[in-house]
Amino acid sequence: MSATLNFVGGHLYLEREGTVLLGQRSPSAAFGTGEWHALAGHVERQTVRACVVRDAQEEAGLSIDAEGLLLVHTVHLLDSTEAVPRLQLFFQPRRWTGEPPAPNRALLPPARHRHHIRTFTRGSHAHPNRHI
Repeated sequence: MSATLNFVGGHLYLEREGTVLLGQRSPSAAFGTGEWHALAGHVERQTVRACVVRDAQEEAGLSIDAEGLLLVHTVHLLDSTEAVPRLQLFFQPRRWTGEPPAPNRALLPPARHRHHIRTFTRGSHAHPNRHI
């Protein structure tokens, strides 16, 4: 059996005072269009931690130290036998600087795969809260 390439995604799990930062995926996204999800990106020619740092800055204006990221969850996903497997790594920062955009505000300029960024009370995805 030969090895199969996997897409690797780096995800930011950012929680403060019971609220979690999520971004709404664009209608043009290849996966999960319109869904609310942790800020994430595909690993390019970089480490997965560098990917998370890059996307936190691009999508939410947050500065995060790559060495301060803690791996908190891993998902290995195969949608179908024809799909490329995806390895998704979720990181939580020990600290960050900057503030995400205000709730209910579209990102300007628009991020590659996001329309809006909001925070939600952990355990409830129905009602956005104040920004964290």
